[in-house]
Order: sequence, then structure tokens, then C-alpha cells
Amino acid sequence: MSVRSPWIAGLAAALVLVGCTEAPHKSPVTADPPTTAQATPWPSTPLTAGGTEESSTPPVSTPVPTGADDVLLTYTDSSAWLGPGSRRLPMLTLTGDGTLYVADHSEPDAPVPSVTTLRVPRQKVLDLLALAASSGVREGVDPGAPSHIFDDNTTVLSLGPMRWEGTISAYALDQQFDADRGLTSEQVAVRRALREVVAAFRALAPEGPDGWLGPARTVFVPERLVVQRSRPGNPGPKKVWSLPVPAVPTKKQYQTCAILNGASAKAAADLVAGTRPQTQWHAEGSRATSEILVRPVIPGDPGCPAPR
Repeated sequence: MSVRSPWIAGLAAALVLVGCTEAPHKSPVTADPPTTAQATPWPSTPLTAGGTEESSTPPVSTPVPTGADDVLLTYTDSSAWLGPGSRRLPMLTLTGDGTLYVADHSEPDAPVPSVTTLRVPRQKVLDLLALAASSGVREGVDPGAPSHIFDDNTTVLSLGPMRWEGTISAYALDQQFDADRGLTSEQVAVRRALREVVAAFRALAPEGPDGWLGPARTVFVPERLVVQRSRPGNPGPKKVWSLPVPAVPTKKQYQTCAILNGASAKAAADLVAGTRPQTQWHAEGSRATSEILVRPVIPGDPGCPAPR
């Protein structure tokens, strides 16, 4: 497998950040145009260790971004891929100001995916990045795939916003699958290092990996929503979509999309409250139906997909 660029070596060349800019509210129903994330790399200077008494892992000395929209790390696994793909959110998203966004994937049929936030102390952010930097895991290394293991999860860890092909992804990462499954010693070492980084990342959320929402949780109330409208799929209950956006897909379109903000985002959230993703929406007086999927915009969100 070819190595495109270092994944964690230095944490500089591989980390990409996204800056999200709020669009001004213009009318009771507004939509932002599809946006393309602007990538800004970290400075390409190497990390150096400068241990502290409070930290067992040398902190990161390269200036680490501190902005609320600076995405440092994202993590998910395929157990979160239930439900429509356009509603998928990373399980964990850590930003430069220490905010940890925790997506609740326990209810794939929720009208709007639920997200809570936790504040992570700065030193813990630096410790996690230092651990990642020293782990030896790089983009392009091969974690292998254990043979004769079926229907297990794929772990995806990305520096910066989640890319679904993953900065690095590993199938059936559990340690029990490392032995006697056709993996090389190099692949086992990669998997071991990846498990360590993932475990440290997940440990930032109180109550551990299965009880994400700890006592310091705050329900995230999004100011922006991505709303995607596609051709009808499976039959479902019908409801009237009273907002003018997104437009009904034409015969040549698979889907349309709009980013709603402010009052229009709240109106969309109110419309879908109590519904399921399978609901068929139609304009007043029209028989043409379509599916509408909604997700909250968190840092690193890719926005609307390119028209197709």
C-alpha cells in the first residue's frame, strides 16, 4: 500500500482543519449555498517533548489550534453506520478549544441525530495528541484484516474532519483477532498502536465507550442543519413540507440539499419532530413525495454534497 502523507508523524503535515463561518440570517426561511471545506495545514515543524509533572505523556509543543471550529481528531466505527448515510456523524469529534462532540447513534430513526458536548481540559487534549504522535501509526500503513471474521466493525480514525475512507481504518480491531488470523507482525503492531490511541480518545468521554454521556454533558443545540431531499424510497407516512427549500428533486436529480440556519433551521427541526427518516414529504396540494433527511452541523461537517 502506498503512503500518501505522514498520518501522525509530527501531527503537522497530515492534520487538516476546517473553519466554519456562520452565514447571516436574511429571512424567515434561508439556505446557505453548498460549501467546500477550506483546508489549512498545521505548521510543518516537528513535535518536541517537554514533559510535565501533571502529564505522563509528553505534551505537544507545536502550536495546537485552539479554535472552536478547528477539528483535531475524529473517531467512529461502523456500528454507527446504521440508518441513512447522509445522517452519519462521527462518534467523537474533538476541536481545538477542547470541545468533544459526542454523537448518539443508539436511535438511528431519530428525526435529527442527537449530539452532546463535553469540555476536555487542555492538558488532556495535548496528552492525546502526543500519544497519537508517538504511536507510530501513519496514514497509509496497513493494519490488515483478520481472515475468516465476518460482520465485525470497522474502526475509522481521522486527523481533522472525518473522511469516510478514513485517515486510517481497521476491520475487526479487537485484540482477540490479532493471533492466527493471517496478520503479519507489522500489521499486529499497527493494530495495537491504533487500539491504544482509540482507547485514549474514547476515555475522554466519562462513563467509557458504552455510556458516552457523562455527568458534564451538555445537549448540543445546532444553529445550522443540513437538509437533504431525495427521491422517494420505501413507502412511509406522508406529511406536508411547508418550507421552500430544499427544492423537490427533478427527474434528472437524485437529491437536493440546503444548509439552513437560524429561524429556518428551527422551522425544519420542528417539522421533522416526531417523524422517522422514512416519512414521505410533499408540498401542499402536490402528490409528488420525497424523503428528507436532517443532521446537525458540527465542526468538520462536509456540508452539501456536489449536485448529481
